[in-house]
Amino acid sequence: MPTPRYISDPFQQIKQELDEVFDRFLGEGLFPETAQWLLGWDTSPRTDISKDGGVLRVEVDLPGVEPDDVECTLSGNVLTIKGERRKPEREAKASQMQERRFGPFERRITLPEEVEEDSLEARFDRGVLIITARMKSAEGEPRQIKIVGAGN
Repeated sequence: MPTPRYISDPFQQIKQELDEVFDRFLGEGLFPETAQWLLGWDTSPRTDISKDGGVLRVEVDLPGVEPDDVECTLSGNVLTIKGERRKPEREAKASQMQERRFGPFERRITLPEEVEEDSLEARFDRGVLIITARMKSAEGEPRQIKIVGAGN
């Protein structure tokens, strides 16, 4: 049985690894402004998606982001998470090296059609946005039927 695409995306993993290589090479090099322009300040926060039993769980790393600076919307079966990580005033001065990213971000996730839209809930826990939703009971899937009757 093939792995559902919303759980594992090898291209996202490759993109993240390449981003880290370019960050190390250009971010610490002589032209940090060029690095920002070339890399586009990765506008997609790191995300884990899992399904445990009848619950879908989306975890999005948003360290330093205030809950009021995040907006979650659902259109069709596409979950959009967008917001902004603001640079602290003490960071506003030129720095020797900057690896942390600031500015707007956006992430779109296609949810499986079996998600109960009314059950979506979101909360922050130590810099991680956690979104959960119940899955609809799957129609057409076989289920065990207990046979009750006179003993054999």
